[in-house]
Amino acid sequence: MTASQHGDLHAFTFLVQRYQQRVFSLSWYLLHNDEDANEATQQAFVCAWQEVPGLQRNVLFSRWLYRITYSCCQKLLDVRLNPTTGSTKN
Repeated sequence: MTASQHGDLHAFTFLVQRYQQRVFSLSWYLLHNDEDANEATQQAFVCAWQEVPGLQRNVLFSRWLYRITYSCCQKLLDVRLNPTTGSTKN
């Protein structure tokens, strides 16, 4: 985890491999669609890579990653439910 926080892509790739199926499963549970679940999974890991340097040491990585995943799924649901305004939300 610490290596990932210092920009080690190889270390982060290990984390992706470790959590990818769990993140996809959570995404599919929330979205009920393979394509959307794949997109949310990818978005979650991109966001995690961008934010991991600021992750505090006392935060459990998996819990943090699942919160990111939930947020990505929520954004996709917002777009699905309201395509004209959902895409402009942050």
